[in-house]
Amino acid sequence: RDRGMTPRYHWLALYSFVLAAITAGWLVSSLSGGGAFPPVWVVLLLIGICLFVWHFGIPVPRVGLSSMERVPQVGMLLVLSPPVAAAICATASLVWPLLSRRYSHGSTRAAVLRAVHNAAMTGLMLLLATIVLVPFATALLGDYPTDPVACAFYGATLLLMAAACNILWDLL
Repeated sequence: RDRGMTPRYHWLALYSFVLAAITAGWLVSSLSGGGAFPPVWVVLLLIGICLFVWHFGIPVPRVGLSSMERVPQVGMLLVLSPPVAAAICATASLVWPLLSRRYSHGSTRAAVLRAVHNAAMTGLMLLLATIVLVPFATALLGDYPTDPVACAFYGATLLLMAAACNILWDLL
């Protein structure tokens, strides 16, 4: 049962919606350059993979839910254009709190606030990651990785790094 937001959450709500507006603007601007989305069934499958990873996250005391959500996010960054990967991952981040009563503590308002905040942060994080990923890939390969063998090698390396970072972050 919702009892309304306490005043301390009003600033978080304002921050989340401003962040969402900034991220949405950057995404629209980036996608207007011709970001090619995969077929709809692939987009739905990728969103489903993200939701699957979150659903089977491990509850950690004092931390909350620990999952390996960075794995599909980094994987999408490696095989899709960065704005497309950011849009798909942000959509999954928007949907998850609305579906998970455990994550939203049974509160519709908490679910909406978490959905907006998570989607904005995920999209922004992936868009910012491209600022690092594209020059890194260019320095190593001479171009953004398009060769399947290079993608697999660097993808596996980055996925292992992301998994290690996620585990270490949760332990702190």
